[in-house]
Amino acid sequence: MTALSSTSLSRTETLSLLALTAACVAVLANTFQGDGEPLIASLALSGLAFSATFSMIRWLGPTFIKAGFKGVDMSKHHRRELPECMGAICAIVYLLVVIVFIPFPFYKDIVAATSGGGNRDVVLHLEHVQQGRFLHRFPHSKLASYLSAIISLQSIAILGIGDDLFDIRWRHKFFIPAFASIPLLVVYFVDFGVTSIVIPIPLQPYLGELFNLGALYYVYMAGVAIFSPNSINILAGINGIEVTQSIVIALLLAFNDCLYLLTPYPHPATDSHLFSLYFLLPFLGVSFALLCYNWYPARVFVGDTYCYFAGMVFAVVSIMGHFSKTLVLLLMPQIFNFCYSLPQLFGLVPCPRHRLPRFNARTGLLEPSVTPWTPDRQPKPPVALVLKLLDKVKLLRVTLDEQGNFVETSNFTILNLWLVWRGPLREDRLAVELTAMQTVLGLLGLFVRHGLALLVFKEDNWGITGRWASLSILKYQIDRHISEFSFETIRVGGNQAPLQVQSDAMQDMQMHAPKESLGLGVSNPTPLQLTTFKFRLTKMPPISPFLSDPPPVDDKSNFDLILKHGHHDLVQAVAFNSYGDRCATGSVDGIIRVFNRHKDGVWRHCDNWSAHGGEIIELQWLPPTIYPNLLASLGIEGRFKLWAEDPSAAPGRRFSNAARYGAIAAALAGGNLPSSTSRSGGENNTPAGGNSSASNKPKAAFETRNSRSPYRSFSMKHVDDTRHTYLTLLSADGNLTVYENDQPENLSDYTQMDQFSVCTKPARGEETVFRVRFDPNLDVCYTALRAGVPTDALGLVVAAMDSVKIYRTRDTVSASLGVPTAARDFYLAAEISGHRGLVRDVAWAPGNIRGYDIIATACQDGFVRVFALSTPPPADAESAAKAGWSAGEIKKATKRAAAVDGEDAASKVGAGGGGEVQQQQQQSHPKSGIRAGLDQSRATTDRSWAGLPGQIKHTVKEIAKLDSHRTPVWRVGFDDDGQILGSVGDEGKLMCYRQTPDGSWAKSSELTMMKMRMAAP
Repeated sequence: MTALSSTSLSRTETLSLLALTAACVAVLANTFQGDGEPLIASLALSGLAFSATFSMIRWLGPTFIKAGFKGVDMSKHHRRELPECMGAICAIVYLLVVIVFIPFPFYKDIVAATSGGGNRDVVLHLEHVQQGRFLHRFPHSKLASYLSAIISLQSIAILGIGDDLFDIRWRHKFFIPAFASIPLLVVYFVDFGVTSIVIPIPLQPYLGELFNLGALYYVYMAGVAIFSPNSINILAGINGIEVTQSIVIALLLAFNDCLYLLTPYPHPATDSHLFSLYFLLPFLGVSFALLCYNWYPARVFVGDTYCYFAGMVFAVVSIMGHFSKTLVLLLMPQIFNFCYSLPQLFGLVPCPRHRLPRFNARTGLLEPSVTPWTPDRQPKPPVALVLKLLDKVKLLRVTLDEQGNFVETSNFTILNLWLVWRGPLREDRLAVELTAMQTVLGLLGLFVRHGLALLVFKEDNWGITGRWASLSILKYQIDRHISEFSFETIRVGGNQAPLQVQSDAMQDMQMHAPKESLGLGVSNPTPLQLTTFKFRLTKMPPISPFLSDPPPVDDKSNFDLILKHGHHDLVQAVAFNSYGDRCATGSVDGIIRVFNRHKDGVWRHCDNWSAHGGEIIELQWLPPTIYPNLLASLGIEGRFKLWAEDPSAAPGRRFSNAARYGAIAAALAGGNLPSSTSRSGGENNTPAGGNSSASNKPKAAFETRNSRSPYRSFSMKHVDDTRHTYLTLLSADGNLTVYENDQPENLSDYTQMDQFSVCTKPARGEETVFRVRFDPNLDVCYTALRAGVPTDALGLVVAAMDSVKIYRTRDTVSASLGVPTAARDFYLAAEISGHRGLVRDVAWAPGNIRGYDIIATACQDGFVRVFALSTPPPADAESAAKAGWSAGEIKKATKRAAAVDGEDAASKVGAGGGGEVQQQQQQSHPKSGIRAGLDQSRATTDRSWAGLPGQIKHTVKEIAKLDSHRTPVWRVGFDDDGQILGSVGDEGKLMCYRQTPDGSWAKSSELTMMKMRMAAP
C-alpha cells in the first residue's frame, strides 16, 4: 500500500491554489508598475512558491516511488511506502523563485543605466574612459552577495541529493556544507572583510573595544555553515519535526528582521535584514507546502536534501545579514542535541545506525530507543560513572542488572530525552511539544539578544537609543579644537553612500548623504523629501594623560542643522572655502550647488548650475584673496573647469549666469576673452568664452581636458606674495601636468610649467586610483631650507595606484635659441612604500614648524599611515652648528624668466665663465630649437633623484600605522593647523587622531552616522 496514489488535486485544493496564484500575480504586476516594493514582491513570489510546491509534491510523489526514492514509516501500525527526498522539490522551487526575484530589488538600478540624468551617450563615452564598465549607481556588492547565496544554496541542494542517493556515512557527510559555503565566504571576504568582534564591557579594559579575529572569523563562519545544516539533520526521526523546527527558526529570524524594519526611523542594518527577508519568505512558502504532506500521519519524507537546504538558508541569511550570533541563539535546542549526542558520535557509547524513538505497536506510542550492552562489552569506569550520574539527574535512562552491569541505555538524542522526561507519547504529540519548546527557547534567545545583551555591551543593534535618528556621536565628544574639517567624498559600506562631515568650533556640522535606500540597494531620491541631519553629544571617556581634558559637556546638549541640499542624486564632492562660510557640493548628476552661511548660522542656497555631463569627482575653492571667487571642479568625463562668481548678479545666477562672462572677464582681462589654445602633451582647451546668446549653457572661465587620457585628480595652490597660481592635473595614464598663472586677473592665462609620468600606465580594465595634492604650507620647512631647498620650491605628493611619491622643484637653466632662461623642474624627492593595497587618498599636513612635514595616506588595506618627511642634515652640519646658522645664509632662489638678465647669462655662457648658470646648464643638458620643442611635447618618463644640482634628498619615516577602521579607508585630511587628522572608512565612521608627545598618533574621537528621511511639509 502506498501513499499519494492519486496525483490529482481536489476541486477545493485546485480553486484555492488558483486564487492564491492569481492574487500573487496581481501583486507582482502592481509591483512592476511602481506601486509596490521588493519586499511585497518577495511575499507574492512566496505564495507562488507554496502553490508550485504543493502541486508538484502531489504530482511527482508516485514518480519518486517508481524511481526508487521511497521509504517505510517505521512508527505506524501499517508500514507504508512513502516517497522520499521530497525536499529536492522544495529546493528546486525555492531556487527558481529566488532567481526570478533578482530583477525586483535591482529593478531601478537596472533601468537607471547612467550616473545621473539618463543620458546614455555619456555612459557610452565613460565606458571607454574609466574601467570598461558603466559608471552608475548599480549596487554590485549587493548583487554579488545575492548571487553567491544562490550558488551556495544550489551547491548544498546538489550535495543533499547525492546524500539521499548514496546514503553517505556521517563521518563523511558532516563536512559537505563546507564546500557549499565557499562562494559565500569568498564574497564576504571581498565585499566586507570585517573580522572584528565587539568585546563585552567587563573585558574591554584587557582586550579593547574590538578584537580582530582575522582568519579565525572565517573559520567561525564556516563552522556556522557546517553546523546549521547538520543540526537540522540530527534532530529528525518523527513526522514533521524537520520541517516544523525549520519553520519556527525561519519565523523567528523574520521576526528579528522586522524589529529592524518597523522602527520609527531607518536603521543602519535595514538593508541587511531586507536581504534576510528576501530569502526567508520563499523558504517559508515551500516549507509550509511540504509540511502539509509531512505532518502526522506523513504522506512523504523530506530526505536529507531538505535538512541541508534549510540549514544552509539560515547560514546564508545570518552570514550575509551579519547576525550569525542571533542564529546561534535560535539554534540552542539543536546545539544541545549535538552536544548531548557527542558520547555516541565519538564512540564512547555504542551508536546504532538510526536512533529514532521506538514505536510500541501494542500501545501505539513512542518510547525512548535504547542501546544494548552485553556482559562482554561494558563501559569503561569513567564512562560508567558519568552514565549513572546522568541517570540520577534524569538526563538518561539506564537499566542495570543485579550485578550492576549495564543492560541498556537510552540513545543520546533530544527526542529520546524528551520521552524520558514525559514518558511514552503519540508521535504527533511529541512533534507538537518539541515545536513549542523550539519556539519558547527561540523567543528567549531573542530576548537575550535584544535585552540582556545591553548588560555586557554598550548598545544593542536594534535598541539604539535616541529620538533624533540621524547622525549620532555615539562614543566620543567632538574635539573643540577643530576649527574646520571637511572630507570631499567617500563611499560607506555596501550601500556606497557618500558621507561628508564638517565641523566648525562645535557650532555647525555638515553631512551630505543620499536619500534613504529602499529594498536591496535601490535608492529612491524623491525630490519632495528633505534629508535631516542632527547631532547628539556624549561625554568622552579619558583617552590619554597627555591630552588636556575638554570642558564638561551636558549630556542633553545638542545642536541641529537641517539642510535641503536639493540634489536629486548622490553627493560625491564637497568643498569649503578658507573661512568655512561657503560650501560647494557636487553630485552624480553633474550639478554643483553653492551654499553660504549667514550670520545667524543658517546655511542658505546661493547658486546651482549644471557643470559636467557626469558625476563630479573633486571640488576646490581658491583663496578668497583672489577676485572674483573661483571654484574649480573635475568631472568623471575628465574635464577640469574653473568657475568665476559674479558678485553683482542676483542670488541663484552668480555662477550659472551664461552672460556674466562677458561682463567680468572683459573687465578683468581687458576685454579679451580666453580663446581655445592647443597645449602640449595632447592637451586641448575647450573655449571658455563665446557668444552668450548662442547658448544659455553655463560657461566656465577656464576649461581644459586631455585628449589622450581623462584627468582623475587635480590640486591648486595660490601664493599671495608672488601672485602666482599653480594647477596640477593627474590623468588616468599616470601623467602629471603642472600649470602656472602669474596673472590671477586673467583666468585663462595658464602656461605649462612641467609634465612627467608618475607611474606606468595601468592595464586596461585594472582598477585605478589617483590623487595629487600640493604642499599647503606657505614656506618650505626650515630644515629643508638648510639642506638647500629653494625658498619658493613647490611640493607635490602623488598617490598613484599603490605607490606614493613626493616631488620638489629645483631651479634650472634652459637655453632657447641661445638665450638662457631660468626655469623650475620637478624631481622625485622621496617615495613611500609599504602599502598593501590601492592608496585611496593622501593628505599633506599644514604647519611644518615642527621641523619636518607630515603626510597621511588612506589605503585599501584598512590602515591610515602617517609619515614624517624630512631632509638629512648637510655634510657640513657640524661646522655649521658650531659657527651658527641664520636665515640669511639660505641661498635665495633664482628669479623667474622675467627677472633674468639675458645678456649677462648669455655672456657667462659664451665666455665659458663659470658661475652657477654654466654648471646647471651642463648638468641638465639643455637643448634648443626644434629638438627642445619636440622633447617638450612628450611627457618625461621619470624624474628620479639623480644627484643633480638643486636635487635634495628627502627621507621618509613611518610614525603611525592606525587601524581603527578595520575596513578600507577612503579619505584622510588634516585640520588647518595640522594638529588633527581625520579619516573615513568603509564602515561610515569618522575617526579623529592627535599627535602624542612621542611623535606618534592616537585616536581621540569618533563619529558615527545614521540616516533618516523626513517628509516634506
